[in-house]
Amino acid sequence: MEIDEPFKEHIRVIIEDLSDLEPMQQRYRADILIEEDDEVSLIEFIKAFYSVTKIKPDSDLIFLENYIEPYDNMEAPTDQHQEVLVPYGPAILAILGDPDLVSDYNLDDFSNPGIRLLVAHFSSNPLLLDHLSYDRCALVRAEVVTNKNSKDETKERLKYDPFIHVRHLSGEVEGESDQIKKLDLQCCVCTRAEPNEDFDDFFSVEHSLEYPPLTVEFEEVITEFGLWHWATQPFPSAWQDYLLNESVEYLKGPVPDQYSLNHAGHGVNSYSLNFRHVFGNIAILAQCGFGGAYMDEKVQESNWDNLQSRITSILIENMSINVSELNQVRQRKYLIVYSDFRLGDAPELWQNNEGTWVHVETVRSWEDVSEFLKIHNR
Repeated sequence: MEIDEPFKEHIRVIIEDLSDLEPMQQRYRADILIEEDDEVSLIEFIKAFYSVTKIKPDSDLIFLENYIEPYDNMEAPTDQHQEVLVPYGPAILAILGDPDLVSDYNLDDFSNPGIRLLVAHFSSNPLLLDHLSYDRCALVRAEVVTNKNSKDETKERLKYDPFIHVRHLSGEVEGESDQIKKLDLQCCVCTRAEPNEDFDDFFSVEHSLEYPPLTVEFEEVITEFGLWHWATQPFPSAWQDYLLNESVEYLKGPVPDQYSLNHAGHGVNSYSLNFRHVFGNIAILAQCGFGGAYMDEKVQESNWDNLQSRITSILIENMSINVSELNQVRQRKYLIVYSDFRLGDAPELWQNNEGTWVHVETVRSWEDVSEFLKIHNR
């Protein structure tokens, strides 16, 4: 949809109407606007909004055009994000920066990344910003890291973002290692047309490996965040999952729902397949040795498939308990940790007792985990 002069006037009338203190007189109420889904360029919409209102233009928001196609300034960054189109009704609600509108219409979880970007730019809510710091779109996370209302720990985590644009804005030096990737904006998940193709090829075609069931919500958003790293969010990294301890401590804190499968390691023989899953009351981090030069491939595949069978059973038994429709960032009640080369061949079960994590030492097998959760996970 083109933003011409009549459309700019349309925006002006809507803004004026939303300011009416007598809602019954409004033609363009918020509950009507949220359904207006004709798409326009995000950058052109921002410019049009400021040109027809008395609101002082936000230079930082307008500067986004440097990082979004099709911007042809020769001095613009070479790694530009795919053009962002937004439904103009929700975009108007988001750009007003009203926290009540964000809450009433769940704009922070809106399916369009441009809407979530506007929310991240204007929000003064540290908890909401922490939630958006896990967003799939690199531009949304970039807005979080530059928002003065974001918590220090949120910004610290974004220093390890796999996208160099986000790290640059966080003040982190550029670089790439096992822990930090160097992805360009043109690689953002928003650009990918078939995000699951490589995922299916790796597990089903190349290695004939089982993987735990994906909910419809996870299947729609799982994306490749680096070589052999498929997840619903970029954090923790595959390397952190491989090291285990960092990701375990992360999962003990407030976290969003998530799904991750990745392969990481170092040297000749120290590699693993890692699975991280958070849904309802339960967080899981499990790994099996896989891919080392001296490892027996058939044994590895058998170990992994047996592990997935155990995990799948637990997920199916517990998947409908205390599920958050809004994917809130929150502490979970139980954490299952397993590693066949770091912890032996038995899972660990941790229970959250009012913020204090306690190792349930009576649980020593997968059968024990299943029975414990049947009794206690309600």
